[in-house]
Amino acid sequence: KQPDTSVLITSIKTLNIERTPTGAIVHATGIAARQGAFNVVLKPKNTEEKPEDGVLTYEFRVLYPEDPTTVGTEHTRRIEAARSLSNQTLAKVRTIRVVAEQNARESRRR
Repeated sequence: KQPDTSVLITSIKTLNIERTPTGAIVHATGIAARQGAFNVVLKPKNTEEKPEDGVLTYEFRVLYPEDPTTVGTEHTRRIEAARSLSNQTLAKVRTIRVVAEQNARESRRR
């Protein structure tokens, strides 16, 4: 297995949780440090996606090309990530938190 060389995205702009019949979809929009970010993932920080004190935490991670790329405008560095969660995973979750390098966003269950 290859080592994980992904890094946290610079910042998170938005976090939305969309309910579905089978659970929910976590949608996050982040701003990368530079253009060309790829292999975008919301990686569970909690072991086996089990909440800690009711909080389910994900890291918004990306890879960058080895060669330098331009920074460009914020719009050109916007990255979307999503993750589907089952009702079973959500059963004991009160808060979903997504972490970036400079900030984090969270959404509480109503």
